[in-house]
Amino acid sequence: MRRFAWAVKDAWRLVAIVGVVLGGAALILVFIKDAMQPWRRFSAEPMTVVPTLTGKPERCLTCHFGIEEISPAHPTRAFGCVVCHGGNALALSKPRAHKGLLGKRNPATLEVQEKTCGKEGCHVRSDNPSRSPSASVPLTLMATKASEIAKAAFALGWQKDELARFGVSPAREALGLIPEIREKRMLAASSLAPFRPEDNPQKTRFVKNCLSFCHLHTGHDLKNTDARHLSGCAACHVPFRPSGRYLGKDKAIKKNEAGHAPYHKMTTAISYTACNACHNQGVHSLRLEFFYRADIPRPAITDPNADRWKAYYIPQAQFARCEVELECIDCHTRTEVMGDGHLTGNKDALQRVRCKTCHGTKTSLPALRTLASGADEAFWVVRSYRRGFPALKLGDRIGITDANEPLPHLREKNGQVILHSKAHEKRWRVPLATHSRCAQEEKKQRSQDCYPCHDASRHRRQEGRFAR
Repeated sequence: MRRFAWAVKDAWRLVAIVGVVLGGAALILVFIKDAMQPWRRFSAEPMTVVPTLTGKPERCLTCHFGIEEISPAHPTRAFGCVVCHGGNALALSKPRAHKGLLGKRNPATLEVQEKTCGKEGCHVRSDNPSRSPSASVPLTLMATKASEIAKAAFALGWQKDELARFGVSPAREALGLIPEIREKRMLAASSLAPFRPEDNPQKTRFVKNCLSFCHLHTGHDLKNTDARHLSGCAACHVPFRPSGRYLGKDKAIKKNEAGHAPYHKMTTAISYTACNACHNQGVHSLRLEFFYRADIPRPAITDPNADRWKAYYIPQAQFARCEVELECIDCHTRTEVMGDGHLTGNKDALQRVRCKTCHGTKTSLPALRTLASGADEAFWVVRSYRRGFPALKLGDRIGITDANEPLPHLREKNGQVILHSKAHEKRWRVPLATHSRCAQEEKKQRSQDCYPCHDASRHRRQEGRFAR
């Protein structure tokens, strides 16, 4: 009996020893498994951020530690990551964390921007479409290509007139346009249907060579590595380089993989190189082919370090000196670029700036407005300009367009008109046509009307530079 009792005790000891060994092995396996978690390559411990705008914890920076602040207006401590990118805020494995990402790598695509840039409280104003880029940008020609489609369709006999009926994707005028306004905007209706090739070889070639790139619904990604810009809002607001390689400090982003901006950065100080990602790349032929310009290497067209006098325009283009020394956004207004909340089929409908807007005419100064109220729209417009832009104050005299759109960067002081760049700290004293020897006809205010005297492109030297 005593021998049996000892045997039982030995058995329990063995069970205990086996339990300890198995428990220890399990702990070791848990430790090894935890140590081998992919996020451990980037952080020793999970990194939690609680954005002030949401009050909800996020662990995205556990892997993306070192990523650049997207912009001073969108600090991580306030916005976090999920409010724009979506995804699973607390997950630490890539598949789970990236499930539900909005726009995949680019949350600014037009397909999802209503949930990101255009969500309530951000860049949308339901009571004022002209102040709502989320609503106005998808209706612009940069998003629809409606004018290009209409002109080609009329020239090739696909439709009887130049009224816009189609876009690269569907677009609808939310507020409605009376027939007179639709006619002025070269629209056949208050909506655009998607353009379809319809098994027509000519239309198929048109889609492939003219409509498959250079609009806001397309952009650089793993399937379209030839594009020179990202899609949606990021096409203009995220500086991009043609390689599509990330150059920043986020170790979780592969440096040899295409489909990325060089840095996780947004800007409102937009250089002409962003515009040249689509414009001045080359020319279309009557055979619906596209030919890239051969005067300079293609990457130089969007290279901020390239000679802008060579890169800015295609070789046969005419331009005045101001049209190459200034950035595109220094001339074009917010409405011209981002729309007014209405669909348009013709860029002339939104044309706001003419030569006289800055230079005046032979008999009158540029149109100016004195800021008499803090409610003046100019104070709202200037908020979107670059950091460090000279502040406005009551009593300032600023330029306005014929449509009364404020130009806070154009200011009159002590009898001089000064233009402040929206993209950098430069400024210029604007030469005025008033009481000068200018031979302009006051009703002819297009840039080509001024080229007979002010064509800087005709002074191009053989080495590709221009006389200034």
